[in-house]
Amino acid sequence: MRSDERRATNDGVAREPLALINYIVRNDLPFTEMLTADYMMVNSYSARTYGIENLPFSGSNDGSEFLPARLEGVPHAGILTSPMFLNRYPTTSTNRNRGRARVVFDLFLDTEVLAIEGMRPGNSVDITTPIPTINNPECSKCHSLIDPIASVFQNWNHKGQYRPARLSKYGWYADMEARGFNGESMPLAGNIDSSVQWLANQIVGDPKFPRSVTRIMVNGLTGKEPLSAPNSTSSSQVEVDAYIAERTLLNGMQSHFVSDGFRLKTLIEEIMMSPYWQADGLSVDANPIAHANTGSSYLLTPEQLDRKVASLFGFEWRRSLDNYYKDINSSSTSRLNKTFHQIYGGIDSDSVTTRLKSPNGLMSAMQLRMANELVCYAVPRDFWLPEAQRKLFLFVDHEMNPYDESGALDEAVMVRIRQNIQFLHVYLLGEELPIGSEELVITEQLFMSSLNRGRQIILASGGERSDITLPSDCDVTKDFNGAQLYEKDVRDDRLVQDRHYVIRAWMAVAAYLLADFKFLYS
Repeated sequence: MRSDERRATNDGVAREPLALINYIVRNDLPFTEMLTADYMMVNSYSARTYGIENLPFSGSNDGSEFLPARLEGVPHAGILTSPMFLNRYPTTSTNRNRGRARVVFDLFLDTEVLAIEGMRPGNSVDITTPIPTINNPECSKCHSLIDPIASVFQNWNHKGQYRPARLSKYGWYADMEARGFNGESMPLAGNIDSSVQWLANQIVGDPKFPRSVTRIMVNGLTGKEPLSAPNSTSSSQVEVDAYIAERTLLNGMQSHFVSDGFRLKTLIEEIMMSPYWQADGLSVDANPIAHANTGSSYLLTPEQLDRKVASLFGFEWRRSLDNYYKDINSSSTSRLNKTFHQIYGGIDSDSVTTRLKSPNGLMSAMQLRMANELVCYAVPRDFWLPEAQRKLFLFVDHEMNPYDESGALDEAVMVRIRQNIQFLHVYLLGEELPIGSEELVITEQLFMSSLNRGRQIILASGGERSDITLPSDCDVTKDFNGAQLYEKDVRDDRLVQDRHYVIRAWMAVAAYLLADFKFLYS
């Protein structure tokens, strides 16, 4: 119980920035409030941690419910003063918030400070200039940008704790630029203890803010970063044209986003309806360089793939397929969310912060293993369910053998098999194909070849028990609550045998589709 509360509390603190964005979008608030919100989001557990009382939670133990709240005496500034932001980007006595300032430029102003043209001094230790970051031109080139913003965060320490200026023991560093933004000094009157709030308002009024939000949303929805500005000396004309075309489109999206009151839904709609998202394929004569960013396909993250599996099958990919009932409400055994999370390109937001966007050999092997393990459990279970409750097999059952007693193909059964193959392509891959199309014919051939191979094995052994019985991990001997499906003198409701190899042939089809590009990518 205590460990559950600790987990829910940690989750409440950790998810606060995401909960804020969720709250803003659901309530149709301007997305600028991501930085200017004078409140934070808490669940019932994190509220107790912060000492916040009397919030109208619908359920005291519902860790998924977040409400806006304020900490007394703390000048909230949306994500910028979130404990997670400040701890994810900590500082030291020598860094002096410069790391935080760099992230502010990157995330909210579409500016990579480290990419600013110029050369860092060969010897970064300057002992001759009184204050190199101010007086040495090679140093001040970048520091004149980041140091004023770094100084803005002076009321927040390395742990993300707020400290008013009057409580500061030593004051701020005299050898740093004063608080400011974009060449403008911050007025001290009314801002001395709430300078991050002042900064937030400056950022959302800067034209680079909507450009930055657009870049982040394009990457999140398409898996691709917008094209970088071409190099004036080395870039080809095709690359220049591609950049201009994309930039023109993105500028239009930004304009609509801003004119509609910074509604994020507007920006999402603009991106999803753009030719870069809608593009289905390129013509033969299309220049691949010009269309490098066309299309929205990207490898699903382990979290996304886990949710997709759960949505389609009603359960996650877990370690013990016949024991779902034991931990159906726990994600601790989810292979994609826990066991193989980082192996499949996930991040831990600590030492690993960059997701893999292309599968390596190990990830490809995981994809095949997942496909085979999932169908082992899902296919027999689906056949076992009443027809009205099935997700996968709406047109066939596990005894629907395409061969009649004489060994000839039953065309009426084949029609049902083709209908179900067509349905599986729609349900698992989202592709609507007409009966007789090449893809469906290939899948049908896989079903028949798997079935025929199994029939030969069964025939050669004379129907040995080991050949007609499903693997123990795949059979159905318990219901979804863990109750045994057969007791002495009671009707046997188990699904253990596959005498005609029909179930295993459908397993081959389902595994083939789950390992398909269209299932693993978005």
